[in-house]
Amino acid sequence: MVDLDKDVKYVKTVGPNRVQLLNKLNIYTLKDLIEYYPRDYEDRSKPKNLYECTDGEEVLIEAMAAGRITEMHKGRMTISRLIVKDQTGTCYITWFNQGYLRDKFQPGRMYRFFGKISNKNGRLEMNSPVYDEIDQSKNTGKIIPIYPLTYELKQNTLRKIIENGLAEVKGKLTETLPEYILKENNLWDINNTIERIHFPIEFSDFNKARERLVFEELLTTQLALLKLKNNYEHETDGIQFSKDVYMSDVINILPFKLTKAQLRVLEEIDRDMESNKPMNRLLQGDVGSGKTVVAMIAAYKAVKSGYQATIMAPTAILASQHLESFQGILEELGIKTVILPNANANEAAIIAELDIIPVNTIEDVIRYLNNEYKIEKYKTTNTDFQERYNIDFAEVKGQENVKRALEITAAGGHNCVMIGSPGSGKTMLAKRIVTILPKLTIDEAMEITKIHSIAGMLENDGIIMNRPFRMPHHTVPISTMVGGGKVPRPGEISLAHDGVLFLDELTEFNRNILESLREPLENREIIINRLSGNYIYPCNFMLIASMNPCPCGYYGDIEKECKCTEQEKHRYLRKISGPLMDRIDIQIEVKRPKFEKIKSKGKEESSSSIRERVNKARNIQIERYKKYHIYSNSEVNSRMIAEFCRLDSKGEELLQNAFLKFKLSVRAYEKILKVARTIADLEGKEKIEFNHVAEAIQYRSLDRYNAIEEGGKP
Repeated sequence: MVDLDKDVKYVKTVGPNRVQLLNKLNIYTLKDLIEYYPRDYEDRSKPKNLYECTDGEEVLIEAMAAGRITEMHKGRMTISRLIVKDQTGTCYITWFNQGYLRDKFQPGRMYRFFGKISNKNGRLEMNSPVYDEIDQSKNTGKIIPIYPLTYELKQNTLRKIIENGLAEVKGKLTETLPEYILKENNLWDINNTIERIHFPIEFSDFNKARERLVFEELLTTQLALLKLKNNYEHETDGIQFSKDVYMSDVINILPFKLTKAQLRVLEEIDRDMESNKPMNRLLQGDVGSGKTVVAMIAAYKAVKSGYQATIMAPTAILASQHLESFQGILEELGIKTVILPNANANEAAIIAELDIIPVNTIEDVIRYLNNEYKIEKYKTTNTDFQERYNIDFAEVKGQENVKRALEITAAGGHNCVMIGSPGSGKTMLAKRIVTILPKLTIDEAMEITKIHSIAGMLENDGIIMNRPFRMPHHTVPISTMVGGGKVPRPGEISLAHDGVLFLDELTEFNRNILESLREPLENREIIINRLSGNYIYPCNFMLIASMNPCPCGYYGDIEKECKCTEQEKHRYLRKISGPLMDRIDIQIEVKRPKFEKIKSKGKEESSSSIRERVNKARNIQIERYKKYHIYSNSEVNSRMIAEFCRLDSKGEELLQNAFLKFKLSVRAYEKILKVARTIADLEGKEKIEFNHVAEAIQYRSLDRYNAIEEGGKP
């Protein structure tokens, strides 16, 4: 017998410092050590010829040292390089700041190297590989386990400690499964299993070892549950729920049909609930398979039978989502009281015509249901549901043409880029566009709140009541912009849902990030693919961007002279791809305001006044497109343009001339029509007229500039 409970400090090579590091991994005993399984494996067992190696591949090679290590020095860095050869090619092995390797390799001797191969113009290279002499297998020539670690502990160190722990228990572990079960299921014994899960000889060893461990865990769980069930059935009477309460009452009013599997499970649950035996049931299924609706129907039967029912969720946001889904059904069936986490009470009281009982702990729930604890029904503080902005367009002096462009942008839900020199007020103007967008509906506010909650970015416990304004820096990685991560989370484009995504200094953003916006701008959702599944996040945002007109920033400025060449200006504008620019409806030049305008005491139009016009235009669009389930002109597709964006003869002629002169793409042509449609809506006009088209064309500044660059006229 081996003492598996012995302290890990008594394992060979484990000193006081290593004990502390192992404890951080929750390894305290010999049992903990040998049951600390690898998360992955590296196959260092099968060498490849150099000619078979591909760029970026992790590979084992067997090669001869063609000479001794040579050294180069760059500042404080020492670069050690060794040329190795096999019968098919040559590879350059490089290490950094490892001078001790100088005499490690002997010319003409064979070595194994494991690392990532790179192919640079036909030359194979490998940086900082692990290595062994050909007749050794300390680091190579076998399958190597990879363990989850803290940064202070190295893989080689932990492997050696686990190897020493396994040596102590080799052949001494007590078998827990009967011999007949092992034979019947073709399972390995426990000693072989533990050894091969850590150090498999073949990859098939890992699968066999895992199969044994999984089988044992499931069997143990099933036996424990069976024992509990037997105890319950023989020692305890269960609640016998009413046979006069029918689950079909709920099923018949659902807005969808249940699957055969759901109906089968509900039939089993109904039968068990009407018996006097206790029921403990686990529903297992994929995401979206309908487990929650089954639980709700079972809860309905319990409540209508005169008892209470609790549906627990692991997060506050999920509890809120369940309430939102159940609300209409519960009310129709006469269930008026819902217990929720205190954190969700404020937002739930807004969306639900129910009595909300806020609690902090499970103990509160139990005491309340047992009438031991009185909790007052929650009354929301968000009775007015008012946005609160501390900025206003009334604060912006002058810039009437830009304000007009932003009004059109807001009225039609368009995308907009502002082009102007530093200090012209682009950022100030962009930040105020949210103040003229239509007020959030409750549904929009809830959806925005959910997204921010999933991202862990709720600043308070209540519902978000302002439209989002996201302003990511141009240095953000692509995962921050579109979403992702090990545990996928919404990115900036989803956090801007139903609001504004503002990209300041557009040309400074990485090209890959800008191109990644094209699909979300079209589809208004982003799909993130992971091994665990596909995650879909909404991203119906307005893109507002700003950029300088040239590298120095002062092309066309009234005060400072531009020093850029025509080639530099052209190259600068080409940083934004044509397909992306085509998705931006409005391109407006922003001039630096004159001094006398800044000092003027004249009153500027307020955001609320502009919003009134925006709301009227949006209401026209909502009514126009109600059968298409879209809400703004920006969402109109090519087929709908032909129906809703018809021009008079003068407007048609003007647009045709602009199309030829500015060499517009089809998408740019359609953008002009959509913007003209919005301008007409702001005026309350059913038909798009000549002046509407003329103004819309003026909002294609970059198209006009590109035409001039190619020899046309402004």
